[in-house]
Amino acid sequence: MAKKKIGLLGIILLAVPAVGLILTVVGVAVPWFTADLRPLGTKTYGLFAEGLGDLGKLADFPIAPAQAFALLALILGTGCCVLVALEVFGVFGLPRSIVGFVLRIVLVALTGIFAILAMALGLAFADKTGLAGNAGAYLTLIGGILACVPLVLSRK
Repeated sequence: MAKKKIGLLGIILLAVPAVGLILTVVGVAVPWFTADLRPLGTKTYGLFAEGLGDLGKLADFPIAPAQAFALLALILGTGCCVLVALEVFGVFGLPRSIVGFVLRIVLVALTGIFAILAMALGLAFADKTGLAGNAGAYLTLIGGILACVPLVLSRK
């Protein structure tokens, strides 16, 4: 079996989703919320921090949907990243038909929608509970979109 040569486009198609996946993982892991406690300073909360559910119960706005959509964006972004890598290396690829194109568009759209919903619901939760939004929501959004968009351009 001959080795497949990877050109500049292949390198870019591998690098962009890898950076997007890293940003998504970092976005889920870093603080999403900041509480301004005037005399005591500030306190930051990650997306899965303890005590967020109690804050959501007080404000009648749950954090669970933002957590779920962030995890779905991370999972689909990982899948898109792996699929792009497999297509660039010539191991496996979606068919070059209308079905393959529609499947690509659906994966990209779902990943982008989940990333947008995670950020929007996370920031809405922050607004309802009196917290400030932090970098995690934005990194998850940017990373989720970067991880999936090159799937449209990659071809076996």
